[in-house]
Amino acid sequence: PDGTAVQYETSPPTSGNHWEVPAETEFYPPESLGEVPTERFVHNLEHGQIVIWYSPDAPQSVIDDIENYNDAQRGEQRLGILATPYSDEPEGYNFTITAWTRSQSCEEFSPDVVDAFREQFQGKGPEQVGVPTFTAED
Repeated sequence: PDGTAVQYETSPPTSGNHWEVPAETEFYPPESLGEVPTERFVHNLEHGQIVIWYSPDAPQSVIDDIENYNDAQRGEQRLGILATPYSDEPEGYNFTITAWTRSQSCEEFSPDVVDAFREQFQGKGPEQVGVPTFTAED
């Protein structure tokens, strides 16, 4: 139930129990750290959405790149991705891209890397609710 704390096997989480209502698909700024519980984002993963978990201490250029990428998504593709600050980013990395049971940690932002991850995993969660698969535009 909502309000129940969940311990995850990975950091950031890629699957597991979660709360009933998923998070909105948007860019969450660094100052929103902790406002939306992790358990909501895991529900997004189950739906086949991609979550970018970024360190609030990442270089501003990396955070700006993630925000700009997220904001550039339009139409159905916007339904597939969101980004949130995350204080337990693996050491040596600035952000991690996750899908249900999958993750890739990175130091620098590359739209090509994010696009490739999305093409492979977006819209393929165990609970299909209309999240589109992703095809990068040329």
